[in-house]
Amino acid sequence: MVAERNMPPGTYDASARRTRAARIELDDGRPPRVHGERIRDALAHADIVHVAARAPASDARKHWDAIVRYVGERKPLDENAITFERTGRTWLDVRFDPQRQHTFRHSCTAQPLHTDGAYDRDPADIIFFFCERQAPANGETLFLDALELVFLLEREDPKLLEQLRARPVTFSKGDGGRKEATVIADGAESPVLCWNYYRTEARDGEERASIERFRSFLEERVVAAGRGLSIRLEPGEAVFFHDARTLHGRRAFEAKRLDDRLLWKGGLRLGRGA
Repeated sequence: MVAERNMPPGTYDASARRTRAARIELDDGRPPRVHGERIRDALAHADIVHVAARAPASDARKHWDAIVRYVGERKPLDENAITFERTGRTWLDVRFDPQRQHTFRHSCTAQPLHTDGAYDRDPADIIFFFCERQAPANGETLFLDALELVFLLEREDPKLLEQLRARPVTFSKGDGGRKEATVIADGAESPVLCWNYYRTEARDGEERASIERFRSFLEERVVAAGRGLSIRLEPGEAVFFHDARTLHGRRAFEAKRLDDRLLWKGGLRLGRGA
């Protein structure tokens, strides 16, 4: 996505958009540095990069550890599932667990569109998942980029767009973090998003009404309407995306046993010029 240089802040030219998504395939015979630099280059021109693998790695986390060091600096993402405190570990498992289906992380239910950094004062620039085991059916990851979201709101609910840009919302998650930000802010190349419905704290009825209205918009006018991008990761594949430029979520899936679906999530900070 590329901003029109001569336009005022908050105005973006649809004809000059950067590629919304890219799909690349890595050559197994090349070293990790080459893979990492290729992913980093793709992220400079796309908000979402689907990395197809020719074969699942035998030690997938070690495999991706070696690659992503050439994409950016790792940000530890793992959280205690009860207190939500950060553990300091870089990998966070998103695994189906029939004993812990009260959390999106461990359930087979659909997960609403959100940004991971909504309640984090120092969020990762890039979030990535790789798939170790995919569900027998469904479980696609859903994406909606910031420009498409703004275009939809401008066309279908401009008053809501105005509210989302004007009034900061408080997001919090136990001991895991707390932040105040507008849901949609102006950025140099793309609108900047901050959103997680289940982590919002409304200060009054007007703010709660705006939050509920946006939740309904995403569920009814985006997900149910089939808008956005759907990617079903196969074992060995990964997806990297700019967290503040995209909303992401998940379709419900079929699962019965522990680890019927298992993805690993990581976060990265990008250096200057990335």
